[in-house]
Amino acid sequence: MPVVSEMTEVERRAAQLLHAHRHRIFRRTDGLFAWLLLIQFLAISAGAYYGPIDAPLGGSLVPQSRAWGMMLIAFAATGPTLLLVRFRAGHVWTRNCVALSQIVLSSLLMRVTEADGATYFHVFASLAFLSAYRDPRLLLAPTAFALIDRWTGGIFWPQDAVDLARDWLSDVEYSTWLVVLDTFLILAIRQNEREMGNYARRTAELEESRLSSQRQTEELNRIFAKERAIIEGALDGVIAIDREGRITTWNCQAERIFGWSAVEALGQRFTELVLPGESRDLSVNGQKILGGPSPLTACSQRRELVGLHRTGREIPIELATTPIRHGSELTYCAFVRDISDRKQAEQALEISESQARRLALVAAHTHNAVVITDIDERIEWVNEGFTRITEYTLDEVIGRRPAEFLRGPDLDPEQLAFMQARIQAGLPFQTELKNYSKSGREYWLAMEVQPLRTADGSLTGFVAIQADITSRKAAESELRRAKEQAEAANQAKSVFLANMSHEIRTPLTGILGFTDVLRAGNVSTSQAQNYLGVIHSCGTHLLTLLNDILDLSKIEAGRMEFDNLRCAPQQIVTDVLSLLRVRAQQKGLALEALWLTDVPESIQTDPARLRQLLMNLISNAIKFTERGSVWVQIAALMIEGDWALEFTIRDTGIGIGPDQVHRIFQPFDQADNSITRKFGGTGLGLAISRYIARGLGGDITVESQLGAGSTFRATISTGSLENVRFIPVQLSESIQPSQHASAVGARAHDLTGVRILLVEDGETNRDLISLVLSRVNARVSCACNGLEGVQAAESGDFDLILMDMQMPVMDGYSAAQRLRSGGCRLPIIALTAHAMRGDREKCLSAGCTGYLTKPIQVDRLLEAVARQIDSSRPAPSKERESDVDLDVAWTAEALASEPQGRIRSTLPTALPKFREIIVRFVESLGERRAQMHQAFADDRWEDLASSAHWLKGAGGTVGFECFTEPARRLEQAARRGQPQDAENCLREIDCLIDRIATPEPTTV
Repeated sequence: MPVVSEMTEVERRAAQLLHAHRHRIFRRTDGLFAWLLLIQFLAISAGAYYGPIDAPLGGSLVPQSRAWGMMLIAFAATGPTLLLVRFRAGHVWTRNCVALSQIVLSSLLMRVTEADGATYFHVFASLAFLSAYRDPRLLLAPTAFALIDRWTGGIFWPQDAVDLARDWLSDVEYSTWLVVLDTFLILAIRQNEREMGNYARRTAELEESRLSSQRQTEELNRIFAKERAIIEGALDGVIAIDREGRITTWNCQAERIFGWSAVEALGQRFTELVLPGESRDLSVNGQKILGGPSPLTACSQRRELVGLHRTGREIPIELATTPIRHGSELTYCAFVRDISDRKQAEQALEISESQARRLALVAAHTHNAVVITDIDERIEWVNEGFTRITEYTLDEVIGRRPAEFLRGPDLDPEQLAFMQARIQAGLPFQTELKNYSKSGREYWLAMEVQPLRTADGSLTGFVAIQADITSRKAAESELRRAKEQAEAANQAKSVFLANMSHEIRTPLTGILGFTDVLRAGNVSTSQAQNYLGVIHSCGTHLLTLLNDILDLSKIEAGRMEFDNLRCAPQQIVTDVLSLLRVRAQQKGLALEALWLTDVPESIQTDPARLRQLLMNLISNAIKFTERGSVWVQIAALMIEGDWALEFTIRDTGIGIGPDQVHRIFQPFDQADNSITRKFGGTGLGLAISRYIARGLGGDITVESQLGAGSTFRATISTGSLENVRFIPVQLSESIQPSQHASAVGARAHDLTGVRILLVEDGETNRDLISLVLSRVNARVSCACNGLEGVQAAESGDFDLILMDMQMPVMDGYSAAQRLRSGGCRLPIIALTAHAMRGDREKCLSAGCTGYLTKPIQVDRLLEAVARQIDSSRPAPSKERESDVDLDVAWTAEALASEPQGRIRSTLPTALPKFREIIVRFVESLGERRAQMHQAFADDRWEDLASSAHWLKGAGGTVGFECFTEPARRLEQAARRGQPQDAENCLREIDCLIDRIATPEPTTV
């Protein structure tokens, strides 16, 4: 048998077919024997159980166990073989098992049936059946088994009738017949195998012949299809022309170029169909290219001509002709190309090249960086501007990616990711980024990246224009910083102006009020002295404010000057403490000064500026301290080899938070704007003090703890202390608080005979305003809402109307409009808790002639009423309703010092009627608090806003201005439906209510 690698394709295929055919025979024969074995098994079982083996033999019965032994052997020979046939049909082991099982069952069946030993039908038949496998090797094992079984009779089976009738001649005969049968069967099988091999070879040859024919046919078809596809798919028109110049082949591209279909073109003369008259004589060097008696023998002639479209339109074409000779027959193949696009492209290219030369000149000489990359983002060209900005030359960057030069500590990775995503998507983008040059120089780039695409939209690369905007960024940063500084300064100055307005108006009110009281007469000598003291104190405060403003203006202009004189520091400290003694006594504070070291008799400094510095620092400590003491400690120290005085001012006041300390030395600023509202001041003192300290050769530092007090340390240079005598430490300046503060006040206007209608829904406001107006002799009638006010004004006789603008039933705006539309010409002064821009105009447009914001200030109320009433009438004098002097009781100086943690009214609680109003307000707070909480719990926002509006106006009116701001925020939150903000405001108001102190009777 030839080696597989040396076998031909036919032999391999024949072997495959023979193997497949034999495998099918094996599987089919396995199935047949499976049924045969099953039938024999059933026959043996039935014969063993019911057959003659149970008959007497030799006068005794054969044991019944022999029958069961036969059946067990039959099952052992049949069961495994059937499993192999079921799961491994066609396998060599299956065939061998089948052969052995068949010969075993045949032997058993012969024993069971007690067949005649001369026939041996079962064994011979089994060997004949096994030859159906066409495998001579399968006969060996069964033959061997049959011989062994015959010659060793009685070993495998118990002796039976067959064994008793046997002799050695019968054994020889049996064996001879087996050999003869096997020989015959083997010869027959070999003959059959040769026939199957020949059949397989013929089949393989036929298949090979068919496949060869098929391949040839397919090859011919493929060649034909390929040639046809080439012709039809050619970008040029392919036209076959015979010797006479007539068209024999006309592809689809020719149809597109000339407009003629193949049916129309075939048989037409080529030159007459597609060429105009002047181009029909196709000749080179006097010889015609197509047709004629002497055709050119050149392989190809190519020239540009003008072609003729079916519509008569002339088109530029390129024509190439090739003669084709088939024996004696000569034909031509013409290739026609429409070059209209090429002609247009050539023209466009000329224009583009001209533009490109100009653009290249611009790109090469522009100051901006120009970078051109390929589709893989690799640099192909950069201009000189790129080298100037980045310091990298073209040789250093060519072939590298631009991203390799975007490196640095401050580069934004998100920005780089954005750029990369846009580039990968082939999209344009613009951005600004910080980058670093080759030497590490930091610069800013404005980058614009555009994709480069061909006419059909294919991406070919990118061009990036990079502008150095470092100077612009610096200018923007400077402008932004200047803007922030200007806005901060503007905001601070706005706050400063608001504070200044309050700070100036407060002493002016005292000056003008007490001046009016003195001008009116009827005051005792002691009262006059008190009033003059208040006027003097207010004037001094105004002078301090003006001096601070002038000092700040000098500081900002750089014109503050410092003298350098000899002065006694002890005397300056004593003078300052003497001036501040009254202020400390009025607040009930202990003010103590202590020298910690020997005192230099004189120092070289500016005594006026030193006095101003100490006045600012110590007065600040007094202002922000409600109880306790203020300590001033002075020490002469050596600082870096020079003498200096250190002033340490300690207080037990409100303190400063750590996040606010840096703000207190800024002009127009304080640690918290609420401090201005509570304590007053312009926010200039510390800024001026630091400038003065530095101008005197030192500085100011601060240590503070919120709620525990502050410590300011100011140092100044003493100049040379050579030959200066030091006074021993024996001086301690101490100022103790006085037990009682003086009281001075302002006198109100006299409104005798004036009839006033007060329309106010808040009971507290009604009582307080009525009391204030009654004490200046006005006659007051009250209404609880706008409708009652309109009815009272129409039916009564009044000189003026005070109208609250937010009331139930009818608000003040509607009431004022109804009164004006009804012909009422009385002055109407609006009372409103709204103080936003536009509220005044809204009130005036409703018909009001005056406008006052809540909380109502008494002096402003009386002033507004007096302006609206005819002031030419003399105001008769009238005795006070109470023995307590209103002018004295009304002043802020007459109020007792407020205990820390408790909130007291700023109204004169010494007056019984004022105290009664305050008590009623305090008693109503509990009910109002419950109403607000219930409205909040039920989401009744209108009711909550109404209660907050009442508290905002009434609280400030009765002297509890602490309620004004949180009540305003609560009203806004309720109107906007913001539960979280409203809840926070309610908690703040609850804390304030818990701290309210009810006034007690005071002896004046």
